[in-house]
Amino acid sequence: MKQYLTELPGYAARCAQRLDLFVGIVAGVVFFLIAVACGLGRAVIIPVTTAIVILAILEAGYGVYREERTMRAEREKHVRVQARLGALSTNTPDPGPDKVSVSAHVFWEIWVDQDVSTDALALNLIYVYDNPWWQFWKRSRVPEMGIPPKGEDTTQYRTRIRADNSQPFRDSAVFEYVSDRREEGDPHWLLELVLVTGVPAGRHCIPVFIDYDELHSRGANPPL
Repeated sequence: MKQYLTELPGYAARCAQRLDLFVGIVAGVVFFLIAVACGLGRAVIIPVTTAIVILAILEAGYGVYREERTMRAEREKHVRVQARLGALSTNTPDPGPDKVSVSAHVFWEIWVDQDVSTDALALNLIYVYDNPWWQFWKRSRVPEMGIPPKGEDTTQYRTRIRADNSQPFRDSAVFEYVSDRREEGDPHWLLELVLVTGVPAGRHCIPVFIDYDELHSRGANPPL
């Protein structure tokens, strides 16, 4: 949500610069003037003029959305990331009364078709609530925190991956998190590895699937 609010002024500025928004507003003004000149009542003029302007705004917004998707796909096609879970433990060792903890060892691989500079990396912890269907106003997915790698104070992750090096580029880290136990509901967790690149600019979100049966069957070490 914070990132969305930060980017909202930029999206609004791009909408304001679109030709379809300008044409829609002009069409609304022209209709208003013609309707007044023809003596149409306010019951017709105001709703129709408002509808024309709203449609123009919606079209401009959708156009910016399509442009953003195209631009993001163009940026991110140069970088492909896969992640898998190596080990997972919860509440071990005991974090204390009214506390919960998670420790995840995550492995990732990165393929590039041009030189890439990374900027940040974190493991997003997402709380998922199984709300009854009728509580549609409650959020079922609540992003809790971006966890930096163990031993790091920030999510800064600066490395350069050259396209002419052997691929994939491999790395791993342990992510640890301790928090107060939540009183409301009984959420379960989703994990998402997030890699932010500076050149080319991009944000890559990779779900880290938790297969508890597979983890229990092989112990703490990933297969070679």
